[in-house]
Amino acid sequence: MRLAVATALSVAASAAAVAMAEDTMPTQAPASPYTNPAYNWTGFYVGGHFTDTFGRVTSTLSDPETVVSKNAFSNAFGGMQAGYNYMLPSRLMFGAEVDVTFPNFLENGNIFSRATPQGTTITDQIDDIITLRARFGYAFDQWLIYGTGGFAWSQARFGETPGVVLYEDKLFNTRTGWALGLGTEVAIAPQWTARFEYLYDHFDSVAGVFPSGNAYGSVFDIH
Repeated sequence: MRLAVATALSVAASAAAVAMAEDTMPTQAPASPYTNPAYNWTGFYVGGHFTDTFGRVTSTLSDPETVVSKNAFSNAFGGMQAGYNYMLPSRLMFGAEVDVTFPNFLENGNIFSRATPQGTTITDQIDDIITLRARFGYAFDQWLIYGTGGFAWSQARFGETPGVVLYEDKLFNTRTGWALGLGTEVAIAPQWTARFEYLYDHFDSVAGVFPSGNAYGSVFDIH
């Protein structure tokens, strides 16, 4: 699962409303979104986010004896998101969003590491996490409260060091899964919003066999 503190640099359609206000009231400053109850959330947006994550992985290593283990992990990720919102006159909001999140360069997304009887080390690494989600919520004043859910993908990188073919033999797999979450977003300027969002991601199991004959597979959830 992911606990995401996201600052969305949203390019919203509210810019048109501000421009109209400037044309019709040239002697007044544009209304701040803090005091504008009709803030318009409709439009496309792009942004960036930082996430603090923790999760649990279930790993199966056969070297050749099969050992199943469970362990917790945590990491700091960063990424980008883009989407579109449409707000109804009732202030109900519907939208869609895609995001991609990467582990930071210090920890490299490792969620598992274990030595084998042959003197090698098996590692399990998350290269990225991508979600495609629907968003639905309700807007009031400058605030938006929403739920979200959809599909998730993650690039898995299994490694064995030293390898038979290379110094590190690698196996790549694409995990599939789903994501659910809740969030709140606030307009802090005519074209900017800030967001606090919680996501739970569940990914299905993937597995592979290294050139050495050792086999590894895992499944994980991440907050």
